[in-house]
Amino acid sequence: MTDAPHAFEHDVTIKQEVENGEVIYSAYADGELIKRYPPCQARNAMVARQLATRALSNLRLNRDLIDVAVWFTETHPALPGHFSLQRYRHQKWHREFSHIIVFSTSDVRSQIKGILAEAFYSLDWQINPDGESGVDWLETPILNDMSAHRRLRSLDRVERALRAYRLSRE
Repeated sequence: MTDAPHAFEHDVTIKQEVENGEVIYSAYADGELIKRYPPCQARNAMVARQLATRALSNLRLNRDLIDVAVWFTETHPALPGHFSLQRYRHQKWHREFSHIIVFSTSDVRSQIKGILAEAFYSLDWQINPDGESGVDWLETPILNDMSAHRRLRSLDRVERALRAYRLSRE
């Protein structure tokens, strides 16, 4: 599990480019462009790195939210319900969020929450309910439009992470 205060900071590469006489900072992670920052958004590479770290954290949490939602619906069809995540705004630079909110009947809500928490822990996320600023909600997207291939990738990714996580705890 990553405990670095800005867990995604080392995943971001900033490239400085000049376009039309202006310096543009392009942020990349894993070879993919995250975002381009003009001078009005980032006056230097350090600011661009901070903004890109936050953007990358959001992208990865959204990807993991989708993957866990797919995994949960495929592996636990008998447990009715869906879920959302809450994240304090200061947590957007970290590998953490504040709460898993489960929408289901009260008799299975805590069971579902435990299953989901383990899945997110296996993907290197931490749940930290302490926060001081506003809260953002991340809703589970509608998964019906997702291709079968994408669903299988999500399912495989979470299954592999869970196996590794459970082995590391033995």
